[in-house]
Amino acid sequence: MNQTKKRAKNSSGNNEQQLSLFTPSTIEDENNSILSKINQRQKQILVHSCLYYRYDTNLIDDFTYDKFARELSKLQLDNPDIADKSLYAKAFKDFGKDHCYSGYNLPTHRPEILAIAQRLLWLHERYSI
Repeated sequence: MNQTKKRAKNSSGNNEQQLSLFTPSTIEDENNSILSKINQRQKQILVHSCLYYRYDTNLIDDFTYDKFARELSKLQLDNPDIADKSLYAKAFKDFGKDHCYSGYNLPTHRPEILAIAQRLLWLHERYSI
């Protein structure tokens, strides 16, 4: 009987440890991490779409762009509540629907996107061999 009580006590202690892994701060940290990744991918898609459609150039290959786009689409589909809080939530609301990852209709005219694209172009032209 003592062994049964010890097992029960140990198993309940393990459950408490497992539950403590999912504290509100841990969940909040994970949500912030997901939101940061969504924001990062949205900005990358915007900048590289700007480079492609406005400046007729690309600094990443199609494979990399598609990888970023698919990752963003999956993150947004898997985490719609978090994606709704992203910097460019409205612009990316339908991004990836029907597996369409074109950046043609995205707001590449925004000043912060133009500034990043122009800076990347300048760096590329200055340091490319």
